[in-house]
Amino acid sequence: MRFLVMTSVVLVSLVCSVFGASPFNSYKSAESSLLSNFGSGRVIKASSASSSATWILYNEGHLGYSYSSLGDMILNSADVGYSSYIVSVSSAGGLHPYVGVEITVPVYLRARGDSNIFATSPQTELPNGTKLLGETNFSGWGVQIPAVLGVHFGGGFYIQAMAGYSYHSLTDTFFKSNTQNNWSANAVYQGVVYGGGLGLKLKDTFSIGVRYMMGNLNSTTRDPGDFTALNTYIKTKDFQVPYWRASIILGYVF
Repeated sequence: MRFLVMTSVVLVSLVCSVFGASPFNSYKSAESSLLSNFGSGRVIKASSASSSATWILYNEGHLGYSYSSLGDMILNSADVGYSSYIVSVSSAGGLHPYVGVEITVPVYLRARGDSNIFATSPQTELPNGTKLLGETNFSGWGVQIPAVLGVHFGGGFYIQAMAGYSYHSLTDTFFKSNTQNNWSANAVYQGVVYGGGLGLKLKDTFSIGVRYMMGNLNSTTRDPGDFTALNTYIKTKDFQVPYWRASIILGYVF
């Protein structure tokens, strides 16, 4: 038994002396060398009989603020998001293409303007008709999931095209009277959105960027809940409303 153990140790020593460091250590050394020029990330390699390619996988968390228009409504939101994308190490004229996905969850803190859900004005039930209360409070949430195709330029600048799916669950709040609680109705909007973004990455660790998305969203839910008197005025058929969203984001790459 002791002979087998000693033989194994000798063989391992010979292999290391002939071939150098282990494949894992060699990989980590090459990765560290490559990432010295690209910041945080994970190196991905692929090869075939005729060619090979190297990409870097990035994951990024971000916080932001958005100003949106949805039909006759204006929405303000605080955003939290995550993106994952791979960047080509090879470049053409200093341009590095990349592809990925970007997920953003807006938390709506204020809704102003007029509600989209009514076919006729509920003036009899609500003194301000279709007008939203407009106070700063929780007004709903959403999620936006576009695929991303972009290019990194020298100096950390990037520009990207985006297209995907958008979902928003909102609470329309209405003033009732000075002696009664406010009334409300829940609404859901969803559909395909598209747009783009640009920004700047600092040593591929921190980023700042802007986004602009647009589309026509379907109103698929219009529910007044306990305030059934509003049912008389609410649209019974699904419909589309124009939507656009402008955002600023701050990110950290890991």
